[in-house]
Amino acid sequence: MSLLQRLPQYNKTNFSFTILNERPPNNDGLYYFFESGEFYRRSDERGQVLDEKVTSNIEEAVYWVLYDITWEYVIDYEAKHRIRYTDSRRQWIKLWQELFDIFGRSYSDMFQKYIAALLQKFPFDDTATCKLDLFEDYEEIAVLLKDTLYYQTSDWCRTIVDKMLTSYRDKYRGISNFDGAFEEMKTHINEIRIFLKNKNDKIEKKEIFQKIKHTESILQQYLRHI
Repeated sequence: MSLLQRLPQYNKTNFSFTILNERPPNNDGLYYFFESGEFYRRSDERGQVLDEKVTSNIEEAVYWVLYDITWEYVIDYEAKHRIRYTDSRRQWIKLWQELFDIFGRSYSDMFQKYIAALLQKFPFDDTATCKLDLFEDYEEIAVLLKDTLYYQTSDWCRTIVDKMLTSYRDKYRGISNFDGAFEEMKTHINEIRIFLKNKNDKIEKKEIFQKIKHTESILQQYLRHI
């Protein structure tokens, strides 16, 4: 498709698709075909139709193909350049819009309408991603503490680290009280921070302090806005 050659990433990215001249007898995954003068975009799994769109408008048909191909690119890009503590859609929607702008006004307008409807129904929400990233931070602190302090400190510290290593993902799965989990995390992190400051042993604490300081800052921001 000549439109794809407008993309600066075209030669570096594996854009591929096939448009069939007739409906295949059986197929899995996403595919496109013409039948009786109409264009079909269809997704099957184990012989069951998951999604199907039909149009006789060639511009709309091209838009569907561009949408599917660029979707793979923007998702891959976002995963490799993720901005933590923010709704990941902010990044890939921005990039996606830039790609559609390259394709021309008509396709750009079609995409803008799609995104506007999507965000009206599902507005940007940084809290969900922030929660997951805070869990990761917290678990990383627990691992750092275990590797550095666990076997050379008091029973009190080992007890706190054991609590931190308890999987909050499992403990709070299906429960809406994530904020209670974060309050508990905040308490544990503060206890460890005070413990480290008062400890005179010659242990490497800089990396742990940096991670604790960063996570405390994000936690405080999050808890202020709930």
